[in-house]
Amino acid sequence: MDRRVWGALGLVAALAGILIGYYYVHKPATPAQALALASALADLAVAGLLGLIGGGLGRRLVRAQEIASPGERVVVHAVLGEGMMGLAMLALGMAGLYFSPLIWALAALAAIFLWREERDWLADLVATARAMWSPDRLAQLACLFVLFTLALGLLRALAPPTMWDALTYHLTLPKLYAESHSVQIKADILFTGMPQLAEMLYTAATLMRGEIAPQVLGWMWGAMLALGLAACASEWLDARRAALSPAILFSSPTMALLLAWAYSDLFLMLATLATLIALRQWRLSGTLRWLVLSGILAGLVVSCKYTGVLVPLAGGGVIALECIGRWPWDGQRLQAGARQVGLFGGATLLAFAPWLIKNMILTGSPTYPLLIPAGYMDAVRQWFYTRPDLSERNPLWAALIFLRATFLGVQGANSYDATLSPLFVFLLLGLAVGGRKLASRLQVEVRPLVIFALVAYAGWVVLVLVSGLAWQVRLFSAIFPALAILGAAGVMAVASFDVPTLRVSVIANAALVLVLSLSALENLVAFAARSPLAYLVGTQSETDYRVASLGMYVAAIDRINALPAGSRVEFLWEARSLECAASVRCEPDVVIDRWWHLRRTAGTASEIVSAWKANGVTHVLINESGLNFVRSQADPAFMDSDWSELDALRSRIRLAANLDGAYSLYELP
Repeated sequence: MDRRVWGALGLVAALAGILIGYYYVHKPATPAQALALASALADLAVAGLLGLIGGGLGRRLVRAQEIASPGERVVVHAVLGEGMMGLAMLALGMAGLYFSPLIWALAALAAIFLWREERDWLADLVATARAMWSPDRLAQLACLFVLFTLALGLLRALAPPTMWDALTYHLTLPKLYAESHSVQIKADILFTGMPQLAEMLYTAATLMRGEIAPQVLGWMWGAMLALGLAACASEWLDARRAALSPAILFSSPTMALLLAWAYSDLFLMLATLATLIALRQWRLSGTLRWLVLSGILAGLVVSCKYTGVLVPLAGGGVIALECIGRWPWDGQRLQAGARQVGLFGGATLLAFAPWLIKNMILTGSPTYPLLIPAGYMDAVRQWFYTRPDLSERNPLWAALIFLRATFLGVQGANSYDATLSPLFVFLLLGLAVGGRKLASRLQVEVRPLVIFALVAYAGWVVLVLVSGLAWQVRLFSAIFPALAILGAAGVMAVASFDVPTLRVSVIANAALVLVLSLSALENLVAFAARSPLAYLVGTQSETDYRVASLGMYVAAIDRINALPAGSRVEFLWEARSLECAASVRCEPDVVIDRWWHLRRTAGTASEIVSAWKANGVTHVLINESGLNFVRSQADPAFMDSDWSELDALRSRIRLAANLDGAYSLYELP
């Protein structure tokens, strides 16, 4: 070996020695920081594995060559595959087989068995992501906005869960299922009867990793939704403006925040988009196979949330008008349309039926907790949950629910519980006025989406007329994928109003840029207000992060977890219970109706205490802040005697802890 080789080896050895010596003293990360990074990567890996298995399974079930667009394939395969995984998890839960080693073993076997399909699905995903970028300046800005929103959402998703519904049931139920090894639990949480396809997948992630991995899985659904919307807008409308569709969706702050909340809405919207894709494939091919598949996908939408039933109703409307055609109608076409709608509806019911069967077995009511009194939900609680007394009485005002929600709704601050983007209103208005000026090919693509959105919206309006609960926008998030694509078509329709003296499209594009910029700023401010960065880099503990985000709730749960094993704690005006230890049975007040219901069933304070003791309750936790908020609302459901009996209750039980006036923990005598 000549001297030059020895010299080169010496330089390499010197470089290694220098770096080792330097970083031995100047460590780039402490062990705690390295552990935090490794933990985040593990959560990401588990969520990615579940998403990859779902995509591969869906690709095995539906031949890839039947869908030309890679982005559309990604969506259909992911939804179908993960839908089947969710139903498999339901079956395991009914059999009492929720054990972490078993779920890991099944995931490993599936990953190995489907490796070819997973590889091809991942290739489609990468191709779809690359196709989002286009030479159009406006589309490039929209693409950057979407990437920015997704990045902030991922960072939040990697932090401990803090959102209300996640702590109430979306993540609490998977945790309880994991502890009991089945879907049958003892706690009075009415959401056990709701369709829980998303929660089944969250349960798998919980068993494999913990409570953060489900949030990352939810974020992945949001990322696939963004790619799918862009792919559909590209294929159906204009490839140059593909990124506008997901940008329009995420310009609504609530939709952007959902990326880190571990709710069911993102998978529901992804499944709705898959249903629209399948319906379009049926229109183009005329094959019954696609009609059946669209029905199955619509059933998966309903399997996420009861209000998802608007999707099969709207899909049925699209099928009926496609089959029957224009006026005048004849009997033959009516019969053909009825057969097609029936086939679609039958496939929907088949996919949704497992949830009805599960409820019938566990509660005696297939639609628990709605319609039929059963289990913990008697007729009194059902009335309070749906609140028909707060439903809209004016049909015209009800018909304006979307406009009301857009201009009056504020996330977490009123009954709409959402902050929506003004782009929906403006662009849909532009499409309504200028849609006829679009090219005939575009009109053919847009018409089924318009029908879908109108039928679904009509269902929303009807529900607003019968239930005060229907004011909540997120209950009807299934409409938004269609609206996002129609919004992109609205950008094109607005351009048809350009005249030499006034370029309306320039003004509209400037307004779109303004809204996206303000939405990005609002998203950044929300991120900074509860920044997870210190936690993610290991300089802030999980407890400190939770305290900074949740306040005295953390201290209240810690105090409950310190109670003797076997204690049973009744919550009043506190719905969250995710962090309750397995040694203590918590009974959360999930719809803030417990005291109201006790007053109308058990009676006086002394009778309520007797009923609690008979049921094994040892302690009562009162969320004083929640109580004061409810009292300040002057809810007509409550009477003055309800509050006087609450004062009487406090005199009959012993105060065990006063947590800074925010919570009071009482012990029963």
